[in-house]
Amino acid sequence: MKSIRLSKQLRLEIIQNISEAYNKTTPPPAPGRDEIDRAFARDVYDRYIEDYIDEISQVPSDFINTAYSFQITIGGQYKYLYLYKGDKPDYQPMPKSGAVLMQLSSDAEEVEEYENLLADFDEWSKKKNAMISQATAIIDQVNTTKQLVETWAEVEPMIPEYIRNPSKGIQLPAVLTESLNNSIGLTQEDK
Repeated sequence: MKSIRLSKQLRLEIIQNISEAYNKTTPPPAPGRDEIDRAFARDVYDRYIEDYIDEISQVPSDFINTAYSFQITIGGQYKYLYLYKGDKPDYQPMPKSGAVLMQLSSDAEEVEEYENLLADFDEWSKKKNAMISQATAIIDQVNTTKQLVETWAEVEPMIPEYIRNPSKGIQLPAVLTESLNNSIGLTQEDK
């Protein structure tokens, strides 16, 4: 492999490849963070908020809005929850005030389940971030791909293919310089 200076972009590509390899060898817990948050929001809305909305249905429409987010408290901590159907926001009737719609205790069944799922995902994220930090520290200590491979030989497959094997990565078209020279009026004597 030819030695190439590690630009910021190349360093980021190598880190991205390392991150993707980590995800393959140590997949994130299922469900992911977004799915956990969305399922919790839907659960809270379905269990508590729909009843609340039914109760205030007699309120004039000036006080009701449609939104896909609402605010609750869990053990005194404020949290916004977001409703989705698939990848699209799911707008539902909500009070216009932006007030806290629900107060849940930290030991409520759905809160404990939610926090356990988040803890699993957060633990995986911490491990991944620590690994990425270690890899970044090594990559940031070297200036070229040659130095990187000398320092950490096993990382070579993470270097983009167009750097490891330029003949496979970049294919330049064959251009006849004589034709170009003629088209712009250059001759051999002009050199």
